[in-house]
Amino acid sequence: NPHELTAPVWDDISILPSCATELHLVYDDDSAHLSDEQLFFIGGRSGRSLLVGVRDANTLDSTSGDSDNIAEDDIEAELYGDAPPSSTTNKSSEREEWAASYTTTVYDEIVGTGTVVGMDIGVSAASGAAENLEMVSCMGNEWRGSLCIQQRHIQPEIVASFDLPGSPVRGVWTVRCLREYNIGGVMQAADLASLADLSDTFMVVSRDTSTSVFAAGDELQELERTGFYINGPTIDVGEILGYTRVVQVHTHGLRVVNASGREVQSIGFDQDQAVIAELSDPYVLVRMRSGKTVVFEASSDSGRLREAAVPSYFEGGQVVAASLFEDMHHVLGTNREWAERNKDTLNDQARASGEAMHDGDFDNLYADATVKKRRRGVDPTATQRQSRRKHSDDVFDDLYDEGDSDKSDEEETEDAKDEGARPEDVRGDSPMYVLVLTDSGDLNVLRLPQFERVWTTRRLDNLLDTLVGTQVDGAKLASDSSSDSDEEGTARNHVAAASAAHGRRVDQIQLVQLGGDSITDTHLLVLTTAGEVAVYRAFEHCAHEYTSQRAASHADLQLDTDDSLALRFVRMQHDVLAYDPEYQQKMRRVQARQEKAYAEWEERSKMQAVEKVEEERTARKRAVEKQQREEAMAVADWDEGSDEEVGASDSVVAKAEENIEVSVAAPDDIYADDSTLSKPAQDIPEQPITPSENKPAEDNDIDDAEAALRYPLDLTRKFIVLDNLGGYPAVFVTGLRAVVVLAGSKRYARVHPIRVPVKLPPSLQPVEKGFDAEASGLLMPGRPLVGVARFHSRACANGIVVLTQSGTLVVARLPVSAQTARGGIEFDSAWPVRCIPAGTAHGGISTQGGVAFHAGSKSYVAATSSPEPFYIREPNPDIAFRQATEAAEAAGKPVPAPRTVIPEYQRHDLRTTSVPPLVPRFSIDLLSPETFETVDSYMLDVHEHVAAMQTLELESAQAEGGSRALVCVGTGFVLGEDVMSRGRIYVFDIVDVVPLPGRPQTNRKLKLLYTEEVHGVVSAVGELRGNLVMSEGSKLYVRSFANDTLTSFAFLDCHTWVRSAVGLRNFLLVGDVANGLSFVGFQEEGPARLHVLGRDAHACLPIECADFLVLGQQLQLLAADSHGHLHLFVYAPRDVHSFGGQRLLRRGEFSLRSRVVSLRRIIGSSRHVCLAMTFDGSVHAVSMVPEKTYKRLQRINGQLAKAVPPIAGLNPREYRAVPLHRRQNQAPKRTVLDADLLVPVYTNGSVVRQKEAAQRDGTTADRVLKDIVETESVFGIF
Repeated sequence: NPHELTAPVWDDISILPSCATELHLVYDDDSAHLSDEQLFFIGGRSGRSLLVGVRDANTLDSTSGDSDNIAEDDIEAELYGDAPPSSTTNKSSEREEWAASYTTTVYDEIVGTGTVVGMDIGVSAASGAAENLEMVSCMGNEWRGSLCIQQRHIQPEIVASFDLPGSPVRGVWTVRCLREYNIGGVMQAADLASLADLSDTFMVVSRDTSTSVFAAGDELQELERTGFYINGPTIDVGEILGYTRVVQVHTHGLRVVNASGREVQSIGFDQDQAVIAELSDPYVLVRMRSGKTVVFEASSDSGRLREAAVPSYFEGGQVVAASLFEDMHHVLGTNREWAERNKDTLNDQARASGEAMHDGDFDNLYADATVKKRRRGVDPTATQRQSRRKHSDDVFDDLYDEGDSDKSDEEETEDAKDEGARPEDVRGDSPMYVLVLTDSGDLNVLRLPQFERVWTTRRLDNLLDTLVGTQVDGAKLASDSSSDSDEEGTARNHVAAASAAHGRRVDQIQLVQLGGDSITDTHLLVLTTAGEVAVYRAFEHCAHEYTSQRAASHADLQLDTDDSLALRFVRMQHDVLAYDPEYQQKMRRVQARQEKAYAEWEERSKMQAVEKVEEERTARKRAVEKQQREEAMAVADWDEGSDEEVGASDSVVAKAEENIEVSVAAPDDIYADDSTLSKPAQDIPEQPITPSENKPAEDNDIDDAEAALRYPLDLTRKFIVLDNLGGYPAVFVTGLRAVVVLAGSKRYARVHPIRVPVKLPPSLQPVEKGFDAEASGLLMPGRPLVGVARFHSRACANGIVVLTQSGTLVVARLPVSAQTARGGIEFDSAWPVRCIPAGTAHGGISTQGGVAFHAGSKSYVAATSSPEPFYIREPNPDIAFRQATEAAEAAGKPVPAPRTVIPEYQRHDLRTTSVPPLVPRFSIDLLSPETFETVDSYMLDVHEHVAAMQTLELESAQAEGGSRALVCVGTGFVLGEDVMSRGRIYVFDIVDVVPLPGRPQTNRKLKLLYTEEVHGVVSAVGELRGNLVMSEGSKLYVRSFANDTLTSFAFLDCHTWVRSAVGLRNFLLVGDVANGLSFVGFQEEGPARLHVLGRDAHACLPIECADFLVLGQQLQLLAADSHGHLHLFVYAPRDVHSFGGQRLLRRGEFSLRSRVVSLRRIIGSSRHVCLAMTFDGSVHAVSMVPEKTYKRLQRINGQLAKAVPPIAGLNPREYRAVPLHRRQNQAPKRTVLDADLLVPVYTNGSVVRQKEAAQRDGTTADRVLKDIVETESVFGIF
């Protein structure tokens, strides 16, 4: 839609285009005029593709005969630089004027990750934790290049983090509430035009046995006397009645408070307890422990809550999950509205059936019921809501009961329509819906307040690819649980048993609108008990049954399904996989163990406080006794003492003992209560408390049934809707794996896992004797989040507050997004990606030859280049000798000896042209890890190119631990084919210095430790047992760096050109660009030497990169050739086909269809995984799997190759197969599983398809999912 195009903050076209095409605008409405702007899509090779608009600032007369031709000529001149010839001078001058008046606007941008020239893995500077890694790649070329930083997890910026005192915390909520003022006898709230800038008013924190209320804002201050319920846990908190009331749902009832924190209304639950609730103005939905579902509705007249009449099956325990939804943008339409807009389609169907309908019949079809035209992008503001919701406290109830308007109901309805009121206020179709999931697996959508069923689908728990609505009538769903037949009850039991059999069932559902105000789509989120997140997108679709009935029916006939929703849902694809059927049971046991651990820690802290007080009391008593003895000795010496003075001294001692204040709580005891503080020390038992380390890690005395009753995790709210999270409307999903679902301008729901870097509070750190944090579940992998809420203040705008399992409250916000500032993180992509443009003051980089991460300083070093003019050297040796002699005499240096041949690289330039060609001049740049700007640079010599650069751990006597991380750079001089090649080796260290004023990022500098010129290009560097491995021409040297000097002590003659040298313990993997792969052993004892253990059988693979794959005690060799193929080898000296190990046996191959530019190995606990970055920007992960897992997944993979529709019609086997001539005419080794076939089926596929694929293999879907999760668990560090 052209009306939805908005220009971002930048407006430049700095890309290397690969294609360009013109786009034609298509308007939704016929009244729109034809735009004079032309849109072009420009695809780029440097990672950016732009949607550019070209507009003529001076509007031209459309009646001009040759205006269109001239406009086309000017556009061609703007794009290609050559203006077409013109027949007259006037036309040429006009074209020049028009070209100067053209303006270009960048409307949208697609961020890519190719073309890549280098990649490395480093630690994110945002968190600094070793498990938060990021991939940094160099893409593009020349001044169009950039750095691309990719992270799998969203890593928010931490604004504040602190521990909450008290017992374990279970939930957190923030609300914003407006104060009301008496205006003309009517209580009205302030204007809501600035609601987005309104800070939070209250923060409510729930514990196991109490609730705390804080005044939110820039500082959190606990409130002691409020109308909130504080004597028990809180279930949910939210705003109603236009942000003028706050509703608190606790276990025993409801509380309604105003902006001052004063209680307005209280509702109790008789002999029942609430377990989960959801609020959406003006409704409150509460589910009870007994299975009953209650709905409360707020009255805009009285400002009070009242219980609404619900269908009978709400009270029968058939509701498994429920949620509220407000269609603020009027996206959901009914069948009747669809028929009004698609008369032609219905006429075509009627003609096909021989019962054609005329337009006049459709005009009179709904004569008695006006249907408002659907509006997209219309958001009724909060001010309009507030103007219609005038209410007061209890003292004003009688005033509103009398009414304050003389208008009739019809006049009020018409006025509300003119003001853009909400449909429920004008007695039209209500935009409020409630989604109900029954125990039979059916999802029903009910329209409020009548609870009219308008859409339903069967078996939501199967998670089908498309959710299709079934035929429903407009009557209320009045099925009572007592009236169900025995067959229906048996069917529900079978459904529940089947859900429990495959280990998962639907836990919670949420319908939400994402994408902003102008572009909004409706998404259905489904969360299973196993932690899986399914995302569906709604689209308009009218059922075939309805269209057939409408086409065949009479014009005056009203159908029962007219008010049903014309709706379907399609499942969106994402790659976030989380699966653990026993997650909820584990978390219940963890919470139980956590409660016991807190109680033991509290008792232990009290005992330590008592011991401390006793020690202080004893010390004071001894001091008094010492003073008494000294006084007595002084009296004896001077013989001036008396019995009265001695008695007085005794009374002083007794008085001092009485004044010793005994407190059982230490100053830092955050769990002490008032009752304990008032007890004297002698009232506390003296017996020691049994430390928790004497108990096993698994508390066997915790009953699962009791834990499920006390900690109903399946009934806690896990969908948190955030209206503004860093500029994106999003949904935060807690549970097994915390994720954020958001949608940007691309209108595609993105699912990103999020990781909040928090630490265990000091009060819960493991001690030598006592508290075991790991056993009590506080250090679980991923640090589970138990609560998330919106947080908005001046210090943290549009942020979130996160509550961790360990009781730490974290205030965070998203980093700067790409839609806010150039160079920000793009969240509207498959992975959160950040592109730092080159050639600007912000980036300070240009063409990259590679990038390396320095772990010691957590900085990046990039090989960059800048264009310089190229001149040939003086070819005449006599002239070169004379120039060198003159230069030496002018500089006061010794002149060269007579008849000395000056090397070509030392000769002067021969300036033969005024427009010389440009060649790159390389340099080594140190980049700041926070801003990625250049803070230091080392310029290389002219014609010196960077060939290899890595950060290696080399042995050094001056470093702690005997080794330190150093940046090793190998270069080569390019001077022509008639000049012998040479190169250099550089060893850099990164040291801390005093930063420049106002630039704290300049606190690091490059320090050159060693450089040496060698006879050959240094094309590969590596590390072997703390020593440097470098290639020099056709030789491979092992050199030590003991005393900041490189000393060679072993070498190996290689073949042609070594491109890769990777070491692992005493083994070295060498890849040659023309002679394949070599597996080399390193002997340290005795004379150090390198000897070849095995080579590739045919030794003709053009190897680009190579590395090791490790799984336990198994080792395989991974090599990537220049054609984009991966090859797997194994060293098996006992195999007869290896000729005693001289030949490396081929174990598999896999085609990536793009050249691999970098291989990086991630070291796990028992598994090493290799990441392969290709030239086009794609990232592939290669990992070894156990044999049993491989056999199980291989059979399923073979089935899916024929069953799954291939992408772009490509044969999945042939596309990933290496051509015959590339594998030396050997039979293909199908030992590599294609995760692109297997994972999507079990990540985004239906449960039915998963079970069918697993049953054909003789296994279960649960087993396959666990295998996939275990394999992908190593990638959780990104």
